[in-house]
Amino acid sequence: MSAALVVLRKELLDILRDRRTLLLGFLLPALLAPTLSVLVPGWTADQREQPSPVAVVGAEWGGDLVYGAQLEKLIRVVAASDPEAALRRGAVQAVIIVPPDFTAQLARGRSRIVVRYNPADQNSLFAKQKVFQAVAKFSLSVVEQRLQQRGLSRAALSPVEVHEEPIPAGGGGLVLSLLLPLLLAVWALTGASHVASDVGAGEKERGTLEALLSAPVARPALVIGKFAATLALALASTFVAGMSQTVVTALAPAAWFDAAARPALRAGAVLLLAACAFAIAAMAAAWLLALSFFARSMREANQYGVPLLLLVMIGGVAASTLEGVLSSLWLAVVPFVNVVVAMRGVLFGRVDPAALALTLAACAAYTGFGLLLAVALLRREAVIFRA
Repeated sequence: MSAALVVLRKELLDILRDRRTLLLGFLLPALLAPTLSVLVPGWTADQREQPSPVAVVGAEWGGDLVYGAQLEKLIRVVAASDPEAALRRGAVQAVIIVPPDFTAQLARGRSRIVVRYNPADQNSLFAKQKVFQAVAKFSLSVVEQRLQQRGLSRAALSPVEVHEEPIPAGGGGLVLSLLLPLLLAVWALTGASHVASDVGAGEKERGTLEALLSAPVARPALVIGKFAATLALALASTFVAGMSQTVVTALAPAAWFDAAARPALRAGAVLLLAACAFAIAAMAAAWLLALSFFARSMREANQYGVPLLLLVMIGGVAASTLEGVLSSLWLAVVPFVNVVVAMRGVLFGRVDPAALALTLAACAAYTGFGLLLAVALLRREAVIFRA
């Protein structure tokens, strides 16, 4: 154990001297982790609050419909000589076409307008939604007038009223529940990848691995020391990413999130999340270290880590679908995906003790197998001296 601590101390000193490692391990997670959960919803909220620029063909026939949409600040009418071309180049986000007989059709019972938009443009999709919202409000006012003419009220059309009462789920908020598990998994791999490639393939490239192996240090102790250093940075990256995203989400403007999206974690949930984060960081560190020992160079080691990162990202995105197809016990043995599913359960406030215990046990088994593989690779001269 003392030999492993000596190796750990050596690797930690190397990490602290490497500015690139500190940048990847601390600064980037703190800056990039909250992006998806805060900046994207914030941008979306801003786009929904601002009037969408639209071109209206036949505005003079639209009457109260176009005027009401502008009054509600849903749209902003922009003059365009060629509305179709303006829509294609993004000068306007939608085109409303009002027929000349719009008022006459409406008086006979039902009228029709055309909305043209660009389905490949997110802003254009927002504009289409605002036009539909404006039409719905206008239609409601027309219906109320017609009901009044017949001595009826709007309540006659909806005899049953539904009152929403969301229950406190005790989870971590919708946004955190959806994004935090995936981001923690990604940053665990990202934090471990740089250190693992350096302490394995990097030392092989520099020619220092052979000198280290000639020292009176057993192969298992050497692997444990390098694994502990890799795990330390993986945990640091995961912690920084999780804390920055949680804090920024909690401090974001109220208009960006509803109450259900705000974090409300209890102490028990935080401990379970910490256990899951440790499990996925340890698993990533062990496997990336083994791949680094196998690789000929740091570049090759980083290339080996890319498929693993893609697997985690695909599994994290597909976790919600897999939860509806496979049982929780089956998902608990799928590497990396099991931890994402477990963290989602913690944040949503629905923890399955058996599945969580199986998840942590499976992660420990995968981690142990990765370490055994790393030791086995270090004992093979064909792997150590391959270049």
